Amino acid sequence: MSEKQDFKHSNEPRILIVEDNKAIRASMRQWLHHIFPDFEFIQAESGEEALQLAIAHTPILVLMDIGLPVMNGNEAIRLIKTRLPETRAIVLSIHEGLAYRKEAFEAGASAYVPKRTMHTDLVPVIKRMLNQGRR
Repeated sequence: MSEKQDFKHSNEPRILIVEDNKAIRASMRQWLHHIFPDFEFIQAESGEEALQLAIAHTPILVLMDIGLPVMNGNEAIRLIKTRLPETRAIVLSIHEGLAYRKEAFEAGASAYVPKRTMHTDLVPVIKRMLNQGRR
């Protein structure tokens, strides 16, 4: 596992951050936890670890980098959605081309946010996903 994680045994909804860069992963967790304090954030550094954590902890939302070693993010989303169809996935990527977006949506992603615009676009997309989940 990427870092030691202390999972709370509560009913707090969980968001899974999947990013192979430790510094980016930690920064995202800190930033998003400040904005969404009622959520528990769990982290994975690979698609394989993301799948294991998703099955074990049932996050309501997965923030998935697609450029992961071994199992890429799209394959991880596909497998997570097979086991947890209610879980929504937001893809984060340095790639902005339509082919990348198409592949992510075909894998089961609910949204696609380029990393270049992550600091302005991610929070509104997360809020939209969370509001859709409450309906």
